Amino acid sequence: RMAAHAGENVGEPLAPLTIRRWIESSLEGFPARGRVQVEASEEDAAIVGPPRALADALRGLVKNALQASPPDESVTLRVAAAGGGVRATVLDRGSGMTPDVLARVGEPFYTTKGPGEGMGLGLFLTRTLVEQLGGHLELESEPGKGTTARLRLPAALAFKSGGVT
Repeated sequence: RMAAHAGENVGEPLAPLTIRRWIESSLEGFPARGRVQVEASEEDAAIVGPPRALADALRGLVKNALQASPPDESVTLRVAAAGGGVRATVLDRGSGMTPDVLARVGEPFYTTKGPGEGMGLGLFLTRTLVEQLGGHLELESEPGKGTTARLRLPAALAFKSGGVT
């Protein structure tokens, strides 16, 4: 989905997005919504960026976590304001990744998924977007212990287009 919309996000205007709206947009119409445990604090804290691209980025992290986890397990999505920014953490209950795989995850067209399940662009596009907005994405994984994705973006302290102040 993120790859399909990649060209559409070019020129998408920056806008403030509260934590509450970011989560809602990311999970809207998500077929496995019932398997996502959401923990959010300070839901009125906001980030600024292209709303559709930000929603797709968070949705992609959740989708990856669900695909990595056993079908009867949930994943956790935590979003909170912290230290002048907003941090989203996605924890899966999958088998984790070896250090070699973890080192390559996020490279364009690198995927551990089977044919037709992914193009290897989601994490690359997410990392690119987040870094362009002044944030960062980090992944932590260990075989047998699952994977944690942490996405951090600067908080919207002021926004001149009439949104957040």
